[in-house]
Amino acid sequence: MKKIKFGFIIAIALVMTACKSGDENNNENEKTASNRCEDIRVEDFDSFLGVDFDTPELELKNIMGKSTGGEYTENKSQFMYYWKGTKRVPVTIYVDAETGDVQTLFMEILGLGENFDQDVVKAGEDFDIKECHLELFGKQPKEIISIFGKADKDEIDDDTVEDGVRHLVYYSKDESIAISFKFYKSQDNKMSSLVVDWFH
Repeated sequence: MKKIKFGFIIAIALVMTACKSGDENNNENEKTASNRCEDIRVEDFDSFLGVDFDTPELELKNIMGKSTGGEYTENKSQFMYYWKGTKRVPVTIYVDAETGDVQTLFMEILGLGENFDQDVVKAGEDFDIKECHLELFGKQPKEIISIFGKADKDEIDDDTVEDGVRHLVYYSKDESIAISFKFYKSQDNKMSSLVVDWFH
């Protein structure tokens, strides 16, 4: 009887050790991903949503899927392609009307409250977005600043909503890439709007 009890105790101890080890491994994996994404730089946006600055206009359909529409900008200098198939996560890509060069990519999370987090997950499923790019959505301004440093531009757009929208802009060292983050009070000041501009 003692042998059976002793064996049972050892079996439980082994299971608990395995579970603890598994939890530690999961925590290490989470820490590793988090640490990796803290090293992200503006230069890491030479590609966004699977699109590079030199992606031909005709290739956008192969990368993004069929667009849900498009139109010229008011001055006809750019054509805007829309992807609105993912509920509450619109994406717009601006292409130079003459050269066909991709110039701007815009992605926004529109959900409020619990819907916000669900929309971020859905965006990760529907678009070819890098893990560290996706992780930026939902961060507070101070968290973005802790990753990228002091913004090249930090302003409040007073004409957008009642209490203004925080707007942070960063440029790459060679000024060929700009990334813009927006934070809306209605979304608890979570980063919900990301714009990538490429200057050819």
